[in-house]
Amino acid sequence: VHSISLLDIFGFESFGEKNKFEQFCINFCNEKLQEFFNDHIFTLEEHVYKSEGLDWKPVRFLDNVETLELIESPMGLVDLLEEECHFPKATGMTFRRKLNQTHGKSKYLSFPARLRHSFVLKHYAGPVTYDTTTFLAKNKDAMQETLVSLVSRSNRPLVREVVQLAKDAAVQAAKSPARASPSRGEKSLGKQLGGSASKSFSAASPKATSNGKLNRFASMRVKRGSAAGKKDNTISSQFRLQLQDLMDSLNQTHAWFVRCIRPNTEKAPNQLDPGLVEEQLRYSGMLETIRVRRTGYPIRVLHEDFVNKFKMCADRVLRRNHEPRANALAVLNGQVCQRLCGLLAAKRQAEEEAGNAGEADDAPANGAGEDEGAAILEMEFQVGKTMVFMREDFYYYLEEARLHMSAYAAVIVQAWWRGTRQRRAYQKFRTDALVVQRECLRWIYRTRYLRLRAAAILVQARVRGKQQRRRYLR
Repeated sequence: VHSISLLDIFGFESFGEKNKFEQFCINFCNEKLQEFFNDHIFTLEEHVYKSEGLDWKPVRFLDNVETLELIESPMGLVDLLEEECHFPKATGMTFRRKLNQTHGKSKYLSFPARLRHSFVLKHYAGPVTYDTTTFLAKNKDAMQETLVSLVSRSNRPLVREVVQLAKDAAVQAAKSPARASPSRGEKSLGKQLGGSASKSFSAASPKATSNGKLNRFASMRVKRGSAAGKKDNTISSQFRLQLQDLMDSLNQTHAWFVRCIRPNTEKAPNQLDPGLVEEQLRYSGMLETIRVRRTGYPIRVLHEDFVNKFKMCADRVLRRNHEPRANALAVLNGQVCQRLCGLLAAKRQAEEEAGNAGEADDAPANGAGEDEGAAILEMEFQVGKTMVFMREDFYYYLEEARLHMSAYAAVIVQAWWRGTRQRRAYQKFRTDALVVQRECLRWIYRTRYLRLRAAAILVQARVRGKQQRRRYLR
């Protein structure tokens, strides 16, 4: 089914030293979404570079795998919480003590001496202090059967449907073993294969994965899940099951991320709190994303599109080399793209050294300029198997060079058109002038002829008259 889904999440929550079970669930969900964001942005980014055959050195980035393992691994925080809920005399203190005994040496978990009922969990966004006083009570806080029975007999179809969905979810969480999240590599593989791998990893039984391997915590969770299924259901088990369903759905989609930054806490216009904005950028992983994108190649263009777009900047080189058309299109485009990048890199270097565009246009006239420019700016771009990878500064230069050549070509076209239009106007003017000249000359010569004819007739009349008078007088 083709659909567009919108997932809105507020973000990590921290209310000083009074964070309850609700904040823990919200922050747990945010940790899973942050892991999905890291997988989508960082891991898949490196996978694209490797598949394209680029010379790429992996960039280290902040990860939250250790925090998630501390929360959802076997004998992790959620499992210990569910285990404590099954003991009649368990309290927040006993839960905190068991956490300290199991994970006391973890660098992501600490227990302040002055806060006897609290522990500090180091999230991706920073450390958060949780008060365990009401953890167990809220985790076992289930709806009473009488209330469920009463609401299920409501006259409103929507209310009955919601209650039925809640009952089905509770039954499914009680009967189904806890499902494990696919590992980082399995998620990346599932993304590249169009989601098929992600579907196989999200099956109820972890023994039937597509590559024959168990995921992170599957083998241990099956044993715990089979025993836990016989016990009472808890809020944390339902929440973890629903959260895993959400992550399975996300792993089968093509995700786009929109980060909303709150400028101030007063909701006032034209006010920017730099500290608050920086904190949100750091907690949301945007600073890490910017750092990785700057060290990588954010601009990707297919070979054919690159050649069609930027070939106007290197027409002389393309005409001089005369690549054989018999070569494969991908290889031909890859070589052409490499020469285009080398040529424009040499132009860029020449412009930086000479300081004017005139010398830069003559710099790449010889073939050595390409190799020299490509060697100088070899990290500005790389040509992959199907795409050209460029950094933003170099891409902006290419765009500027293309616009410059386009403007120059536009001036040439305009000059040619204006010349053609003027020539046509001149031809018309010349034709009209010839017509006027012809008519004027015709009128002049006709007038002159008529005058000469009249004078000749007058002369002839005078001569004839004189002759006739002489004849008469004789």
